[in-house]
Formats: sequence, C-alpha cells, structure tokens
Amino acid sequence: MITSISKGSISKRHRTTTEGNHHMSRLGKAIRSHREINRTNRELARAISNAATPAMRDELIMVAQRNNGFGPRT
Repeated sequence: MITSISKGSISKRHRTTTEGNHHMSRLGKAIRSHREINRTNRELARAISNAATPAMRDELIMVAQRNNGFGPRT
C-alpha cells in the first residue's frame, strides 16, 4: 500500500537526512568530475609525450589549450 506524505508531516530529522544525501550526491558528482578531468589530463599528457612527430605533438598541445588546459571544467 502506497501512501502520499505531505512535506509538513515529514520529521525534521528525515528532511535533514534528505538534504544531507543531496549534499553527498553533489560531493560524489564533484569527485567523479575531478577524476574524469584528471584521467583526460593524463591521457593527453601521455599522447603528447608519445607523439610520433613534432607536428602531432603541437596539434595535441593546441587541443589541450582549446579545452582550457586539457579537460573540461564544469
């Protein structure tokens, strides 16, 4: 049986927990974003150092510069 609960009937503790989960969700997003940026930076740095020709290295450096220093900043 499913019942609807109005916001006024939810205890203060429950609301705080829900808000805490929201903050943890934002923290999780920030951590995932940071890891993704670092992964992209490492991959680009590796590609630059292993570039077959100086022209390819210069192209990769230009790509990195266009992306505000390697990865996307969100």
